[in-house]
Amino acid sequence: MIVMQGKVKLLLIAIILSVLVLGCTSPSEKVVKSNDWVLVDYTGRFTNGTVFDTSNATIANQTGIYDPGRIYGPLSFQVDQPGMIPGFNDAVLGMTVNVTKYNVTIPPEKAYGVYNQSLIVVTTLKTANASDYKDYVGQAIYYNGVQAKLLAIDAVNNTMTLDYNSPMAGKTLVFDITVRAISTTPFAST
Repeated sequence: MIVMQGKVKLLLIAIILSVLVLGCTSPSEKVVKSNDWVLVDYTGRFTNGTVFDTSNATIANQTGIYDPGRIYGPLSFQVDQPGMIPGFNDAVLGMTVNVTKYNVTIPPEKAYGVYNQSLIVVTTLKTANASDYKDYVGQAIYYNGVQAKLLAIDAVNNTMTLDYNSPMAGKTLVFDITVRAISTTPFAST
């Protein structure tokens, strides 16, 4: 009988050590992995602290970026699939539901890319006069079906200078990310 109690104690000690070594994650607790669908709340800032995007309407209001035409709420995406910047995608891998990662810093190479001078193009206007575009200098326009920032107009030569870089190119981004749900199938649209 004493030997049996010793085996029970050893088994109990082994279970306790397993929990301590492996962590307190229960087998049913989901962890984000490749190809999972996730719902995440996020706030994105530049390194100077300026918020440029958020899924939270209250934060958008507080920071002056609220857009009344936008529907705020968690973002849904499939992990390791096209459509999400690589650094954000990498940050959610291994996360669990209702856990937040703060100050996830994403360099340009893992965000919208480095600023590329070769994407600044001077083009001849073929269908309009330069003066037709003068009010759009500094703004995003569509030219030949592609969005670009209009940098300059040259009315003498009837040309325009366009920047095809993403407006976020070259920027280091900082995110706070909270996983709200994990699924193996897409979430229903609301």
